[in-house]
Amino acid sequence: MTEYRFYQLGRSNLSHALMGILPKALERGMRAHILCASMERMRDLDARLWADDPGSFLPHGAAGGGDEARQPVLLSTADGLPANDAKLLILTDGADTGQPGLYDMVCVMLDGGDENALAAGRAQWAAAKGAGHKLSYWAQEPNGAWKQQAAG
Repeated sequence: MTEYRFYQLGRSNLSHALMGILPKALERGMRAHILCASMERMRDLDARLWADDPGSFLPHGAAGGGDEARQPVLLSTADGLPANDAKLLILTDGADTGQPGLYDMVCVMLDGGDENALAAGRAQWAAAKGAGHKLSYWAQEPNGAWKQQAAG
């Protein structure tokens, strides 16, 4: 079964949280697919992952930009097996997958200040639990650290 991790953002915005999560995944040899709910979000993340921390380098690309198969981190708006054969799926802005079995791990990023996002996250949790996936829920503390809140 696929492992699901839910991350409730508090202090950080999405791009900063990804700058903490993605390097760890790459260090483990995982390729990542970031599924965005809109082209606007995909373009914004593409720019921010280059610019938010000029001192670091996070190799990534966006679908339609060419060389998708070579990208360690691929941003797209299309569900399904990405061209880079990622085993880590990151869902943003309420995006969901109908194919979690394609991945070893699915991370659901939730805006802790958005009640609609949290409600959608609860629905995703219930669906993943009902399907028998391993679950954990992490909330960001005021100092930026992640603390596990639940497991299922």
